[in-house]
Amino acid sequence: MNEKSCLVTGAASGIGKATALLPARSGARVTAADIDGPGVGKLRTEPASVSGVAGQARQAGGTSHAEGCGGPWAGEVRGVGADRAPRGIRVNAVAPGTIRTERVLALKDEPGGPAYLAEVSAAHPMGRLGEPEEVARVIAFLASDAASFVTGAIVPVDGGYLAR
Repeated sequence: MNEKSCLVTGAASGIGKATALLPARSGARVTAADIDGPGVGKLRTEPASVSGVAGQARQAGGTSHAEGCGGPWAGEVRGVGADRAPRGIRVNAVAPGTIRTERVLALKDEPGGPAYLAEVSAAHPMGRLGEPEEVARVIAFLASDAASFVTGAIVPVDGGYLAR
């Protein structure tokens, strides 16, 4: 990622934080943004549009918003990806399953939370929650030259949830 520039939103915690740190540690210039200003500030002390899977398929406690992979943003990602491709601009997205972010981990302390976490973990064919770094690595791939012929794609990073 050396010589690359990245803008990462939601960078103060969870997937956004992992996504910001990965390219920064690889030499990219990263601009991190988040409504949690102090959280973004903490990134400077270390070594910088995610569409969720709940919008694509029914998840425990969730509702089904769309058929297939993509949810409400699928058309935008695909359409803008195709529209911008002739100019060398690639537009892709990731669709994370349930990821072990700070917010998800806090559920264990809420009423019904432990049972919900067990149910969601079991619902993923891999039998566990994902890690923020696992999503960040897919995002880094999509932003890299290795994905130079990829545009308009929505990549599930969901432990096989959508493949069920």
